[in-house]
Amino acid sequence: MKRLSIHAGVLVAVLVIVACRGERTVKIGWDAPSSPPDHYRLLVDGREVKTFPPPPVDKSCNCMVVQVPVEEGSHTLRIEACDRLQICSSSAEVRTP
Repeated sequence: MKRLSIHAGVLVAVLVIVACRGERTVKIGWDAPSSPPDHYRLLVDGREVKTFPPPPVDKSCNCMVVQVPVEEGSHTLRIEACDRLQICSSSAEVRTP
């Protein structure tokens, strides 16, 4: 299987904001790649929950940032950089507290 040669970055930040009704928003940031992929996939506990184009670079951290609501509890989140053929490479994985 051919892998993307795009360096999707290293996870640089995870911020958990507690909300009401047992949900919270997790904010994930990673280094901007030198060559952006076609799109990114966000997986929570191995399940794809969001597909999105490369977000703009956040000037406060010089990184790319995405937010996702998750239920309370511990979760594994992973960002994957994908090309047009849906060949994806994992850029970062993190476990929430």
